[in-house]
Amino acid sequence: MASIPFYADPAAESVLRMGPSGKSLVFVSNVAHVSGHLENVFDDQTSIGKNFGRTKFRGIKPARFTVTFVVLPDEEDDFWIKVVPLFRQKGKRGNSPPIAVVNPQINRLGIDTVSVVSCDIDPPDARDGRQVTLQLKEWTPAPTTPKPVNAGKVNRDPLNLGGSAGPPAAVELNQSSADFPNQSVEQLSS
Repeated sequence: MASIPFYADPAAESVLRMGPSGKSLVFVSNVAHVSGHLENVFDDQTSIGKNFGRTKFRGIKPARFTVTFVVLPDEEDDFWIKVVPLFRQKGKRGNSPPIAVVNPQINRLGIDTVSVVSCDIDPPDARDGRQVTLQLKEWTPAPTTPKPVNAGKVNRDPLNLGGSAGPPAAVELNQSSADFPNQSVEQLSS
């Protein structure tokens, strides 16, 4: 039976580092509280005239996380200079690029890339600091459709012997295997 790592030290569970994918991560907080929401999608199907149904699994929705941490007064400069810009990034196509995240509670689910959905920054308090609440969503790449290989190409080679129209077709050999008993068909065609 596989063992799931359990951290008895709350400080190890609460570390949060974030940054653009492929670049160095920024230390956000060592006291981040993370709660997550995981959801599957099902479709209940019933046939007309039947009194029973069938549940069909449709997939997994991206996980959502709520991260709460406190910024103390002496951490304000680093927070505004290094951390806040992570929440307002704009990609090349006008969308928010994915952000790499390091947090044991998130990474244990196999998630290491998220998108920032929203960020609530409360007003500062001299004693308790400033509370920040992040809404994160698991980042998944957009589905892509494969392009057809021969789209728009016209076959100008009637025998299809390897011209620009694609891979060569099978070539029929007129020689019998009795003429060449120790050679395979591949050796004969070359």
